[in-house]
Order: sequence, then C-alpha cells, then structure tokens
Amino acid sequence: IGHKQYSNSHEFKSPEIQFEDTDLVNILVWLKLKFQHKSTELLNLLISFKPQLYLVCIPDIPWTYDPMRESRFHQTKILKEHLQLIIENNIQFQFISGSGRQRINIAKFHIDNFMNKCNFAE
Repeated sequence: IGHKQYSNSHEFKSPEIQFEDTDLVNILVWLKLKFQHKSTELLNLLISFKPQLYLVCIPDIPWTYDPMRESRFHQTKILKEHLQLIIENNIQFQFISGSGRQRINIAKFHIDNFMNKCNFAE
C-alpha cells in the first residue's frame, strides 16, 4: 500500500501543488497501530518526499460509522501518533478544527498562507 501511494504521488505530482487524503504518514501510523510494524523503507520514502505542509485534523467532530474506521475510541491515540511522526520528521503542520464551513475556512486560511509564501514558476 505504501509503495503504491508513493508511486501515485509521484505519477500525479503537479509542479505547483498537490493535495492527498491518504499519504505515507497515514500508512506508517496505520502499520504501527494495526500491526505493530515499523517500516524503515516507507519512512525513508516519506523523508525523501516530505510534505511541505500537513493539515492535521483534530477529531472534534462527531464520529460516524464507516467500514474503514475501526473504532471511535482510538481517535486521540491516532492523532498523537500522527503528530509524533510529523514532528520527528520536521514536517510543517497546521491544525484544522471545528465543523462544517468553519473547518473548511480554517484549512483554506492555512493553505492560502502557505501558498503566499511559495514561489511558483509562471
């Protein structure tokens, strides 16, 4: 899964901006929590293709069942694992919280701030 995600990221990489819902951080956290496995190879891929900005979603919205979600009781643990991996690898991040339009506006605010600091080829 991790290798496929890495190749997909590179295959569809825009020269300017790319958004991903599932990335190597998610996969590394999932491997650790679900299978107690640490993948040095995937961690090295993350380091070689480090996100420039990571939006960390705070689990402050109501949990709803989805077949891909395993438990409503592990959200804080999952968040802590994400933060640990992000911080250990010096990945810039911003927190996203709130619900509905508020959550979207906070994300847009952080993306706009990041984009204003970037120099894109014209």
